[in-house]
Amino acid sequence: MEGLKKQKCFLCDLSTATVLFEDSDFVVVLDAFSAVPGHLICAPKKHVKSLSELSETQSKELILLVRKLDTVLRNIFNPFRIAIISSGLAVEHLHFHVVPIPNEEMMWDFKYLRKDQTIEYSKQEKEELIEKIKKGLK
Repeated sequence: MEGLKKQKCFLCDLSTATVLFEDSDFVVVLDAFSAVPGHLICAPKKHVKSLSELSETQSKELILLVRKLDTVLRNIFNPFRIAIISSGLAVEHLHFHVVPIPNEEMMWDFKYLRKDQTIEYSKQEKEELIEKIKKGLK
């Protein structure tokens, strides 16, 4: 794809990521450039570009994990909607964004995807959010 810069795969190198869940096949991280609290990224650990590169069992497990994240975020935030997005444009590693959208205005303006409006968590806010999400995933 011409015009797109090849970026280092942040999902293969999790050294700077806030990992909320990890098993032998999948990882869930807090999006570092989110415009809304609780924006999660869920991905297979194996570097694949599409669902078709995973086994049928792994594909089902990934979708079930995304579904669980949807439930966890609904319980924590009571959002207007949950956006579940898999674009694969800038990062060629299959992943899903699971984003609690707090209100209708933010949904229609796609403000929840604005990387130029990244929220800053206080240390306490981030720790509390991480604890709630991890508790919900147990």
